[in-house]
Order: sequence, then C-alpha cells, then structure tokens
Amino acid sequence: DSDSDSDSDGDGEREEEAEAEAEEEEAEKADGADESKKNVTDSTATKSTPPVAPYWSVTAGEIRSKLDGDVLLVHQDVLSWSLLFPGVADGEAELREMTLEEAMDTAIALDVDGAVDDAEAWRQLRVAAGKALCWDLAGYDDTSLGDLSPGSALRAYLAIALNRDQVHLLLLDEPTNHLDLPSILWLQRTLVNSGKTAVVVS
Repeated sequence: DSDSDSDSDGDGEREEEAEAEAEEEEAEKADGADESKKNVTDSTATKSTPPVAPYWSVTAGEIRSKLDGDVLLVHQDVLSWSLLFPGVADGEAELREMTLEEAMDTAIALDVDGAVDDAEAWRQLRVAAGKALCWDLAGYDDTSLGDLSPGSALRAYLAIALNRDQVHLLLLDEPTNHLDLPSILWLQRTLVNSGKTAVVVS
C-alpha cells in the first residue's frame, strides 16, 4: 500500500510539474506575441512619420520648413500684398485699395509682429533713396497699392521683405523686371547685406 501511495504521490507531482511548465510556455508565448505587436506598431509609427527636413524641403508645388512664415514668394508681375501684410485686410482686393502707409499703419494698429520695425525702416529708406534713386516720384503717399507702377510696387515690396527679420528665404521670380538700373544695384547690395537666402529665377 505504501508503494502504491508513493507512486500516486509521484504521479501527482509529475502532473503538477507538467501543468506548471505548460503555463510558463503559454505565458512566454503571450509575452512574445505582445512584443512582436509592439515592434510592428513602433515600425509602422516610424514609417508613417516623414523625416523633418533640417531646414527647407522644396518639392513640386510645396515648400516645407521647420520655421514658421519664413518663406516669401515674389512673383514677377502679380505681387501678393496679403502675404506681406497678413490679416491687415479682408482679402487681397481690399488691401490693394490701401496706400502703403495705410497698410503699415493698420498693421501697427492691429499689433502685427514687426509692424513698427517695418514702418520705421521703410520711412528711413524713403528718405535715403528718395532723391538718390528717384523713389520720391513713385507717389507712395497717395497712390493705392493696386495703382502703383510695376517698378514702384516691386521696389516697395522687396524693401519691406528684405528688412523683415521673420523672412529667411526669398523666392524671387525675375526680380529685376520693371526695375531701373539704380534700383537693380540697390537690390543687389541690399540682398547681399541682408544675409537672407534667395532663390532667383532670372
């Protein structure tokens, strides 16, 4: 009897050990499945997030940058004043009815970032370039932005953009169109001295 008891005890122990081993195997399989799911999830997350360009990324129809509002496109014939003065008017058409002084004063009244610096730099440039570059003949004080001559509008647009700290990259489409020789020389010197990056189509 004692032998049969010891045999049954041994069988019971072996069954318990087998059950414990089976539970451990199931637990390891479950951990492995969770880990592989995590790896797949991490891999998918990594693949779905595009790499951030170190500075600018220019592709067809798109410019991406790590900086905010730093890229300004200057078309050769149609200037977008709403890009230069965002939020100043309800659309491009309304902005084109303002004079440059009115647009700057409105930007200051709306507390637009950098508006005071823009206005001060523009007034200083007008005094300096008024007679030397004949900018005093452009009629900036009483001519709306939409009625400025192409050359006068382009000079003002470039002068403000080149002085603005927030603009780091200028995309210039035929920037010398409509400019006389003194203004072209001014643009060359100002662009070099500004320290900004420019992509020029010419």
